[in-house]
Amino acid sequence: VVAHEAAHVEARDDRYIPFFHTLSLLLFFDPVLRVLRRRVARHHEFAADAESARTTRQPLSLARALLKVYLEGMPAPHATGFFGRGSRAELLHRIEALLALDAAGLRPAR
Repeated sequence: VVAHEAAHVEARDDRYIPFFHTLSLLLFFDPVLRVLRRRVARHHEFAADAESARTTRQPLSLARALLKVYLEGMPAPHATGFFGRGSRAELLHRIEALLALDAAGLRPAR
């Protein structure tokens, strides 16, 4: 999880998040902006997941943490975070992507 957050910092995701958040607040009625905001958020999350898996070579560790959030701590479907609405389905997609990385051999040498 720390490697995931460090990947966000290293990628300087903070440059885009406030911009899209503010723009979506101002133009809340624009469906194209909503889709764009979700796609950018999804891209940043998947990229940070992949970088975390590459750096730690332990994609299952992050997958387990995301699964725990999914099972125990996922906010209500309409709860909003800083970047928009959370999605249980998207969380499952992230877990699946991490499992695929593990299956592809992104594991520590034993």
